[in-house]
Amino acid sequence: MPDYMIPSRLFELSQWPLNANGKIDRQALPIDALEEAQYVAPKSRVEKTLVDIWQRVLGAEKVGVTDDFFELGGHSILAVRLMSTIEREFDIQIPLASLFQMQTIAPLATFIEQQTYPGQSSEDNWSYLVRLRSANASVEGDAEGSDSGVNEKTLFCIHAVGGEVLAYSTLARELSSDISVFGLQARGFMAEQSPLSDIGEMADVYVAQIKQVSPSGPYYLCGQSMGGLIAIEIARRLRSIGSRVEAVFLLDTYIPSETNKVNDVDFIVEKLGAIIDVDRATVNALSAEARIEFVIDRLVSSGSLPADISREELTSRMSVFLAHQHAFEQYKMVDYDGRLIHWCATEGAAENTTGDDKQLDTKQSTQPRAKSDTLWTSLCTTVDQRYIKTDHEGVLQAPYVGEIALAINKIIKN
Repeated sequence: MPDYMIPSRLFELSQWPLNANGKIDRQALPIDALEEAQYVAPKSRVEKTLVDIWQRVLGAEKVGVTDDFFELGGHSILAVRLMSTIEREFDIQIPLASLFQMQTIAPLATFIEQQTYPGQSSEDNWSYLVRLRSANASVEGDAEGSDSGVNEKTLFCIHAVGGEVLAYSTLARELSSDISVFGLQARGFMAEQSPLSDIGEMADVYVAQIKQVSPSGPYYLCGQSMGGLIAIEIARRLRSIGSRVEAVFLLDTYIPSETNKVNDVDFIVEKLGAIIDVDRATVNALSAEARIEFVIDRLVSSGSLPADISREELTSRMSVFLAHQHAFEQYKMVDYDGRLIHWCATEGAAENTTGDDKQLDTKQSTQPRAKSDTLWTSLCTTVDQRYIKTDHEGVLQAPYVGEIALAINKIIKN
């Protein structure tokens, strides 16, 4: 066993304190146990450098080499800043999703020390599939799954328009320990990669990836926002070849329509115009590549994006975003009769409801209202629409994601 995994101090507890979801409640553990038993000091030069980076990015006073990034408050934006800083410091390119495999400094330092030359890219280690959480190896009847990380209770989470799967980290932690969780991330973030710009093409690629780790299913799919549309197309393809898709979980997913389609110029002007100085004539006159540079310049100068993220990182992320925005605009939803469970976010929906949307609203004023719930019942007669009192991003954030995780647990276990 490596030195960093050997406990420096042991504490005896009569029982583990648990939260409402049956997970260990770390906040209820004795302070001495949290502060003393968990801290492991850095030893190597790489570990000490990484500790300094983590403390600066996370705003933490004391970080040990076995402290978990996500448990320290890490999230997707901080993860981008963290990896960008590490890449500059060590002259190496590391996929952002690597944080799921190396959530602490110790294995990350080992990975960096094993790189053989400056500027080395880890694209050879890149994969569409990201293991977010393996099922508990002690689960009865999971002898095969304990090695592969896949069993009959495996959930595949599909990226949204941003392309990353870090947003699913809290959901993965909240799910039952006997459920394996994989994420499917988009291409376009590593050097020499170009993003896909068609939802059908994405689904074709992702089905092949899913089949590699889970050849026979059954399949449970999950997608937030545009990820829900990709999940449906994956399910459609799996069912067409005779595979069993038990359920598709949608988290505030919109069906594209004339009222919510936005091209890249409209997006820059209408969506970003509130935070950056922009006018339609200027954006229209720019090429696609120049628009990306224009948006990055304005977002950085306005303070909306951290200045410590590399230009290359920002450019690749904006390119992926706009390619996926185009994919959403071009997507045509057709009838689907498989099992769908859709959580619709209600926060901010009523005040933004105008025009035709108001005429389509047949709910009583005392019932929940969401912008993402229109059109689904006309195209999917089997959809189970549920409402959750948060906004579009909140469906994957505490405490609301805990409510969703409980429902997914129940459906998968049954």
